[in-house]
Amino acid sequence: MMGGVVLSACLALAAPAPAANTAVDLNLFSLNPADITIDQGDTVTWRWIGADKNHDVVSYPGEPEAYDSHPGIPALDAPPGGTFAHTFTTVGVSRYFCSNHSNMQGTVTVRAAAAGAVQDGTAAEGAPAGQLAKPKGCISKRNFRIRLRQPRGSRLRSATVTLNGRPVPVARGEGGRLTAPVDLRGFSTGTYEVKIKARTVGGRTLTGTRRYRTCAPKLADTALPPL
Repeated sequence: MMGGVVLSACLALAAPAPAANTAVDLNLFSLNPADITIDQGDTVTWRWIGADKNHDVVSYPGEPEAYDSHPGIPALDAPPGGTFAHTFTTVGVSRYFCSNHSNMQGTVTVRAAAAGAVQDGTAAEGAPAGQLAKPKGCISKRNFRIRLRQPRGSRLRSATVTLNGRPVPVARGEGGRLTAPVDLRGFSTGTYEVKIKARTVGGRTLTGTRRYRTCAPKLADTALPPL
C-alpha cells in the first residue's frame, strides 16, 4: 500500500511544466529579440508596441511551420498593444520576416519537448488574451509548386514570382524549367493571386497572373501567361 502511494507521488512530480510564452516586440522597424529559442509546445507572441505599426509576421516558404499574422491581406496598421500569437509544435528552426520591410527578419528555434509536454498539437496553456483573432472555419493546407512554361521558340532566363504581393523563391527544376512554391498553408478561405514576370534569353519580358482558391474545389487558372 505504501509503495503505491510513493509511486503516485513520483508520477505527479514527473508531470510536464506548463508551456511558456515568449514575447517579441515590433518597434522602430526592428524585432526585439529577433532570434529566440523555445521548447516544443511553447507559444511566441509578437507585440506591436511602436508608432510604426505597418508590420506583419510571415514565415518563409518551406519552414517547419507556416504562420501569417494577417493572412491573405496586406499588413494592417495594428493598434498599439495589438498582438499575434503562434504555438510551435514542430522541432527545428523557423525563419520569418516582415513583408513590408526586408530588414526585419527573425528566427524561432524549437527544441524537442519532454515526453508528454505537448498534447494534441497545442500548448498546455492557451494563447494570451488580446491576440489577433484567428480565422474561423476552414484553414488551408495547400502547398505545391508551379512550373513556368517555356515560350515557343525561346527559353526563360529568369523570373520573379509573388504570392499576394510577397516574393517567393524561384528555382530551376528538372529539364531546366523554372519552378516556384505556392504555400497557402494557414490561409483562410479565399482566392490568392500569383503574379509572374519572366525574361527570355532574347530579352523579351512576359507577365501573367494565376489565381488559386483555398478550402474550395480546384479553380482553373485564369489569365495565364505564355510561360
